[in-house]
Amino acid sequence: MEEISSGVIATYEEALALAERGRVGEALRLYDKVLIEGPGNNLLRAQVFNDLGVLSFSAGDIEKAEGLLKRAIFADPLLRSAHKNLTHINAGKFRDIRPHTFSIIIPTYNRCQDLQRCIRSIRDHSFYPVEIIVIGDPSGDGTTEYLRQEGLKSDTIAIINETHAGINKCINMGFSIAKGDYVCLLNDDVEVMPGWDLSVAVTIDDDGSAGAGVSLVVYPDGAPQSVGHHNSYWSEYHDWIGKVPFIDDSRVIGKSIAGFPEFQVPRECDYGFFPMMKRECFEKIGLVDEQFEHYCVDTDIGYRVQQAGYRNVYCPTSVIVHYELSKKSEKAHYLKFLSDLIRLGKKWGLHDVSRNSA
Repeated sequence: MEEISSGVIATYEEALALAERGRVGEALRLYDKVLIEGPGNNLLRAQVFNDLGVLSFSAGDIEKAEGLLKRAIFADPLLRSAHKNLTHINAGKFRDIRPHTFSIIIPTYNRCQDLQRCIRSIRDHSFYPVEIIVIGDPSGDGTTEYLRQEGLKSDTIAIINETHAGINKCINMGFSIAKGDYVCLLNDDVEVMPGWDLSVAVTIDDDGSAGAGVSLVVYPDGAPQSVGHHNSYWSEYHDWIGKVPFIDDSRVIGKSIAGFPEFQVPRECDYGFFPMMKRECFEKIGLVDEQFEHYCVDTDIGYRVQQAGYRNVYCPTSVIVHYELSKKSEKAHYLKFLSDLIRLGKKWGLHDVSRNSA
C-alpha cells in the first residue's frame, strides 16, 4: 500500500476540521484533493468516502450516502465506522421489514481466545437478536470453563461434549436445536463486521428464490478470501449443477476488492463460506453430511440449497474476517482438503470443465 505523505495527511485533517465546523464546500474541495494525491492508499480513501457518506446523509441525500459508504467498505472492508454508518442507513430504509432472530452455530475445539473474540464480535456487531449455539469438544485451553460461563447467558446455548465428536457432528448438534428464522454456520476463528446480518437480510429477504446468503470473507489484512464461489463443474446426475454463470473469482483473492467492481454487487453463486440460510430453506436441506471430515461442507450446503430449488446469493457488504487458524500445515491442509474434495465429487458426480467467464 502506498505510503501517505505528511502533506496529504494534513490536507485530510483540514478537510475533516472544516466539515466539523460546517464549512462543507471547502471540506469537499480538500477531500477531492486527498483522493487525487493519495490514490494508492485504500485506508485513506476509505476514510474519505466514509466522511463524504456522512456529509451526504446529513444533507439528506440517502442514495448518495449509501453509495459512498459502500465505496468506503470496498476500499477497506475492515473500516468498522463505514459498516456502522451503512447499517444505520439500511435500518432506516428497511424499518418495516419483519424482525429476525439469527441462530449462529459455532463448533469449537481448543481455541478459547479466538472463540471469545468471535462471540464478542457477534454480540457487538449484530443488528438482529442472536441465538449463539456453541458446541465444544473436550479442550484443555480453558474453552470448557469459558463455555460453562457463557451458557448461563440468555443469548447463548453451550454444548460441551464429553468425548471428541468432530466438527460435523458438532455442527449437527447445533443445527438440531436452532430456532432462528435465519440459521448460520460460523467458524470459531472469525470476526464479523457491524451489520453483517442486516446486509444479508436486506439483500435476500424479499427474494423468494434466495435460500442462503453468503458474505464477503476477508483475510485479517482485508484482502478477499471468498467472494462467493462460482464453480466450473457439471454433473453426471444433476442438470442444475453448472447453471450459475461462471466467473473466475480467483482473480480477486488476496487482492483489493476496490479494483474489482464485478464483486461489489450481489450475485448468484454456487456456494460461499459461512452460509446464512432462511428457515424454510434450512428445513428442506437438513443437517450437514457427516461423510466430510473437515472441508467441503460449505460447498455441499450450497449444492443442497440449489437442489431444494433456491439460489445462493453473495452479499458483498456483509463482511466476515477469517483468521484461518486451522491451516497450520500446508501439506496437512491440502491432504485433508483433497480427501473431502474426492468425496464431494463422488457424491454429486462432478466433472471440472472450462467455461467462458461471465
